[in-house]
Amino acid sequence: MNKINISIKQKDYEGSHDKYFKSQIVDRNDLENFFKSYNYSLIKWKIENEKKDEEYNRGRADATFESAVGLVVDIDENLSIEEAQYILEEKEYNYVIITSRNHQKDAMKKGRFSPAQDRYHIVLFFNLDVTDPDEYSSVYSFISNFFPNLDESCKSRERFIFGSPHNAEYYS
Repeated sequence: MNKINISIKQKDYEGSHDKYFKSQIVDRNDLENFFKSYNYSLIKWKIENEKKDEEYNRGRADATFESAVGLVVDIDENLSIEEAQYILEEKEYNYVIITSRNHQKDAMKKGRFSPAQDRYHIVLFFNLDVTDPDEYSSVYSFISNFFPNLDESCKSRERFIFGSPHNAEYYS
């Protein structure tokens, strides 16, 4: 499977107006560029009738989950990239790791100061598209056993990921 269908939206860091995405077929060799150029999700949502003639017509909502080609784990603290790679390679998972916009920056996390450290996304692809939303949630719960420090908000089936900066580190 050299091409995958992901949901994208022009990259920005506002988030408040990113309700609607479009579906885009992407060659796996182009993923690094996409992850640095767009806000994205590995979930595809159903086309909403009132938006069917618009380019961005897939509204992010739990009820509009259509399918997923994989999942993204967001790590913001307490796990280095090297530690994550060790876990993934021990499990023999194919993965992508891309650093996020707050990688190695001091940040406020959940109302407390968090010093500069590795902050990144782990992208894991499924062998087959998952069309059952409960199955998707189960897989996410399973993966969270290996990454207890993941950002819990990414478990949501309406979640998207902000695109990484163009100088982000990319591992595949």
